[in-house]
Parts: sequence; structure tokens; C-alpha cells
Amino acid sequence: MLFSMFPNQGEVKLEDVNALTNIKRYLEGTREALPPKIEFVITLQIEGPKVKIDLQVTMPHSYPYAEVQLFGQSSELGRQQQVLLNKGLTSYIGTFDPGELCVVSVVSGQ
Repeated sequence: MLFSMFPNQGEVKLEDVNALTNIKRYLEGTREALPPKIEFVITLQIEGPKVKIDLQVTMPHSYPYAEVQLFGQSSELGRQQQVLLNKGLTSYIGTFDPGELCVVSVVSGQ
């Protein structure tokens, strides 16, 4: 779903380029275990003020029943602004019930 939301080159980048292949092999029965997590980066352009933020996502294979980890960083933000951003992300994720999808809500600003 995220790849359809961010179709442009470089907007979503898998940390392990083999992750999707490994999951597909697991579903086909040719791999015995799922990778413990999928890690990827979503590059967001925020308006007002215009800032580029890389949102690092670590998603356990049992997501959404296990909590996702999100960490935002930007060379355009100061250290204190990044601390506030990440505290806000952590707080926002904590408002979701177990089993509720949150990554799409985070990146869409809902």
C-alpha cells in the first residue's frame, strides 16, 4: 500500500532489498521463516515550513499486533526539533489500539 501512496523513485526505500522476495518465498512455502522485521524509509516533504523528513520505519512481521517503531530525522531540523518530532511520533502511535494500522495515518497526517 505504501508503494502506491509514494510511487516516485526514492520516496520509499527498503533497508533490506531482499525483504519482499523473502516474504514472497515464505508465502510460496519455499522459505521456512519470515524475516523478524521489515525496515524501510519514507521520505516526506512537509510544507510550511518546507522540510524534507526521512521517516525510518521498523515493522515487525506481526504488525499491527506488535508495535511499529518510527523515527524521523532531517538535516533541516535542529536537534531539539528532532527530539520533539520523535516524542510526538511516539505519543501519536500510543493512541492507537493494538491491531490498529497506524503507519498510513502517520504519513498522511491524519
